[in-house]
Amino acid sequence: MTNFNAFDFSKNPMFDPKNNPFLSGDFGTSFQKMDYPAELSDFFAPVRKNVEAVAAANKIVLDGVQAVLKRQGEILTGYANDAAVLVEDAKNGASADPQEVAVKSVDAAKVSLADTVANTRELSEILAKSQEEAFALMTARLGESLDEAKAAIVKMQPAAPAKAAKKASAAK
Repeated sequence: MTNFNAFDFSKNPMFDPKNNPFLSGDFGTSFQKMDYPAELSDFFAPVRKNVEAVAAANKIVLDGVQAVLKRQGEILTGYANDAAVLVEDAKNGASADPQEVAVKSVDAAKVSLADTVANTRELSEILAKSQEEAFALMTARLGESLDEAKAAIVKMQPAAPAKAAKKASAAK
């Protein structure tokens, strides 16, 4: 019996950073190479940061999905190996007591159920961790974005009314 693992991503060209532009570093760096006039650069700086944050969050989520898929492949391979052992045991024990065969089958089902619950928990924890990291990154960027908006509003605010009145009376 050969050990073929359909979930071995090391042999899949789409998971090779050389062949997939979305895996080859920071997608947001392409925006840093663009040259804008000063006023456009000021306008696009927060947008660029937002795009970089989304790209980083997407990479975190993609890494989590890849980890889940890899782990699922390992789990399925383990299940296939366990099933092969059970079939082999059943062939070798064909003349065994039917009650003993039934007890072994129930025990195997119980172990399989416990393994399935543990594996499902593990997979959901992997996904939850990557989603939590992506959410934290996006929440931090949202906070920065609000701070930048506040600074821009303060920068655009006209002089205080007292200063404006003082300037108006000095001009007369």
